[in-house]
Amino acid sequence: MKKGEIYEGIVEKMDFPNKGIIYIEGERATVKNALPGQKVKFLVNKKRKGKCEGRLLEVTEPAAVELADACPHFGICGGCLFQTFPYEEQLKIKEGQVRELLEGVLGTPGVSGTWNFEGIIGSPAAERYRNKMEFSFGDEVKDGPLALGMHKRGRLSQVLIPVKLIFQFFPFFSFPVIPSIFLLYLLPGFISVYVRNGFIFISFNTFVTVIF
Repeated sequence: MKKGEIYEGIVEKMDFPNKGIIYIEGERATVKNALPGQKVKFLVNKKRKGKCEGRLLEVTEPAAVELADACPHFGICGGCLFQTFPYEEQLKIKEGQVRELLEGVLGTPGVSGTWNFEGIIGSPAAERYRNKMEFSFGDEVKDGPLALGMHKRGRLSQVLIPVKLIFQFFPFFSFPVIPSIFLLYLLPGFISVYVRNGFIFISFNTFVTVIF
């Protein structure tokens, strides 16, 4: 493989943290966020000492076990990478990453002792089981109103999903008035990522932690 060229291959496994492993003519490449079983196109953006790193461009064929994504923002939003995989498959992927990390440490010279991996205990709820969410302030468009929501994957400077839309998926928990409260009672302005003035600066990743 050569740096700057595009290749296509099937992800054979996934290493921590979420790095898909692809072999092209005997050479190994790691591609962030490429999932096991997917056929993907990737750009080789780094090659050093025989190790290649690629940037995911496109999933040309889904993995055989993949299901339809339940969220309209999947793939653009920065969360829920494994959402299209059945929960049992998600656990297998995570278990494989944990086992390899443990084996790497316990196989280090000078480390002694035995261990027995007992597997991962899954949650009884396969959806909506997160106990913490972090939402960031920002403006969706230039000169737009203050928004509170989730970031677009890989871009901390842009709010993708307003909190009022997120709560459509969490009907038991809703307070879409948070931005209004901040503007009315706490902070009269915010630093727009485009204009850069005010008090709340998105680049400092100002967030609200919600526990439920």
